[in-house]
Amino acid sequence: MANIEPVVFGSVSANSGLSPFRVLVIICAYNEEKSIAIPVTRAVTEGFDVLVVDDGSEDRTSEIATECGA
Repeated sequence: MANIEPVVFGSVSANSGLSPFRVLVIICAYNEEKSIAIPVTRAVTEGFDVLVVDDGSEDRTSEIATECGA
């Protein structure tokens, strides 16, 4: 898996109460059971809605993403 850094626009999280917008984080994934928990958990912790688009994974990517709040 490529090392992908998150793109951050400013320093306002969804939990800060300063943003008038709802943000949906969309994560595309294929066989990412070993790494999907980190970005999903981080986004959920920051108060964002998360949608993981599982492109036919043959592992537990979808289950883990759901367990983490996606």
